[in-house]
Amino acid sequence: MIDFIVNGKAGYARSWLKTKRIITEILESKGVEYRFHFTEYAKHATKIAKDLCEQGATDIVAIGGDGTVNEVLNGLAVEKVNFGIIPHGSGNDFVDSVSIPHKVADALNVILNESPKPTDFLVCDGVRGLNIIGTGIDVEILQRCENNKI
Repeated sequence: MIDFIVNGKAGYARSWLKTKRIITEILESKGVEYRFHFTEYAKHATKIAKDLCEQGATDIVAIGGDGTVNEVLNGLAVEKVNFGIIPHGSGNDFVDSVSIPHKVADALNVILNESPKPTDFLVCDGVRGLNIIGTGIDVEILQRCENNKI
């Protein structure tokens, strides 16, 4: 069973339908069981990932950008879960840095056909980060930007 955690609040409804179709066609053709879980609020992906791990999930895939990937990472029982990423966001910096394909079918085929690879992450004050983590002015700027979104 593959559990997909999808950023349900991102503004990409039309492209999501295409992404979902590609994923379901590939998985159904291979007889792979799957479920989609949609986020509804900030940090919801963390809660979904944590709940799935507590229920015994072993294969969790984030569908979104860097924010979704970060939230899912922070909910995982890292020693017990294979974590995959299908890029589908405005920011995909981590995906670019580790050469995960941007095309949905290609990224899914990596997840289905290649062996999981150990990946290091940073931890700062209990928060995990994959490609960057900060504690100073960078965090202050990000918080101000988040609070001023329209």
